[in-house]
Amino acid sequence: MKNEANFNSIISSSINTKGYAYKIPDTFSSSGMRSIAPFDGFGWCDGKFICWEAKYLTEPKAFNFKRLENHQIKSLISAYENIKNCESIFIIGVNFGRADKRCFVFKNKDLYYIKDRKEKGESLLKKEFENLPYFKIKKNQIDIEELLK
Repeated sequence: MKNEANFNSIISSSINTKGYAYKIPDTFSSSGMRSIAPFDGFGWCDGKFICWEAKYLTEPKAFNFKRLENHQIKSLISAYENIKNCESIFIIGVNFGRADKRCFVFKNKDLYYIKDRKEKGESLLKKEFENLPYFKIKKNQIDIEELLK
């Protein structure tokens, strides 16, 4: 896992092992303005609609919620509240070195906590990552069935 684009590819391919996923492309208009996608991607797996926003850290360090746009967290919460059988996921990939790649998953009701921290201007501290549950990324795959439990 080298960057956020690569991390999104890992998420998409992991979902695609059991369902279907689509990474929404980051596009730019002729004027150079970036179009606003509601989140990074969406798909279906095990009868659930999945939408996700992913961020990536090249090393264990604090995550500043300013990197998460207001429209992204609002879109994830809106999907959770309005789409039946929806898994709205905010996922942070962290490279802990060599073969130790982890992802930290906040989904559904956890998103209110993320929104609150963002509004307060709080970061997710490096020491907090050490105490959070995580999923290992093995051979560029995440166990999507385990993640969706």
